[in-house]
Amino acid sequence: MRAPPTLRPQSWTPPALPQQTWLSSTAYLQQRLALAEPGIAELPRLSQSSHFADLFPDDSLSRILRLWENRQSLLTRLDQLPHTLCHRDAFRRNLRVRQGAAGQLQTVLLDWAKTGIGLLGEELVPLFALTLRFFAVDLARIAELDALIFAGYVEGLRAAGWQGDARLARFGFTALAALLMGVGEPAIRLPSVARRVAALPAGAEPPRMLGPGPVQYIALQHHLLAQGEEACTLLAALC
Repeated sequence: MRAPPTLRPQSWTPPALPQQTWLSSTAYLQQRLALAEPGIAELPRLSQSSHFADLFPDDSLSRILRLWENRQSLLTRLDQLPHTLCHRDAFRRNLRVRQGAAGQLQTVLLDWAKTGIGLLGEELVPLFALTLRFFAVDLARIAELDALIFAGYVEGLRAAGWQGDARLARFGFTALAALLMGVGEPAIRLPSVARRVAALPAGAEPPRMLGPGPVQYIALQHHLLAQGEEACTLLAALC
């Protein structure tokens, strides 16, 4: 992991990052947001549609649009974070547990197609948000899962020798989760679903949302937007 000079402990030298040309880069974030941009303009209309209105309760649309407006400030600070190797698809479906030769439990990651050089905290985004997009959980424990995986991530950083400010990791996690999943994902996905709905013949069943259903989608979306607001608060504290 490459740490900025002001946060690099004297006794620790970060390992060199791999340089293979097939690895994805931090441009992944910009590419996803570029895909989201056309859909951002469609969200106000979709939020009034009978098919999608329930997915935008209370002030969720205004919170999405506010984070989108603040994205450049977040992106500028994200670009200054330490870089590290990221799997980028490490969520429940791609995780397995096996017993090692000595009897110890090992975590095995599948599907390395998206692997590349990412940002501090980025690896937590799929682990948290993608897992909850596809697998049902007790909604009251969403915040607990956030706290649990973040604590484990910081513990791993410390074990690897990084002693930087944990708020940097928290900023990376919350800002990326909010931008990629809380803002970018609905802006990319919902207009596509809307076009499929519009093309259906009269009386046909509309396509179902993937995952455990709208109630969990809304609860997760609320948490992701709260993470974005947390990232904005951290941004002010870290500047």
